Amino acid sequence: MTRILAKCGLTLLRAKRAVEDVIAGNEVTLVLPRVTSRDHLVEELAAAGVQGKFLRKRPHIKSKSVAGKWVKKVREGAGLTQEQFAVVYGVDLKTLQKYEQCVSIPAAAVLSYFQMIEADPEAVKRLRIEK
Repeated sequence: MTRILAKCGLTLLRAKRAVEDVIAGNEVTLVLPRVTSRDHLVEELAAAGVQGKFLRKRPHIKSKSVAGKWVKKVREGAGLTQEQFAVVYGVDLKTLQKYEQCVSIPAAAVLSYFQMIEADPEAVKRLRIEK
């Protein structure tokens, strides 16, 4: 596994430490500078007995119109009106409307939050519900 990670641009020392962490039963998160094929890397890691996963990349938002369309897609994917989305996910309604009307672009943290909602709206909703 050390060689697999080194092929992806990690130093041998960093790759060795990652392997040691995995052997100790820890979850390891790595930034791999050179990955030619995610599928091939996952296969190689699986052959070594390790389950490899990739974090989603934050959407590449270049303009207000792209941001607005994506935010609206996230909201509609959750099956909610603007008002419902604002309440359920704790987003200011006027701010949400500005995003969707292409007036402003969400900050990086907001993009990450919306990405989590896009991936699993029900899980994020459950996290927000008080017990």
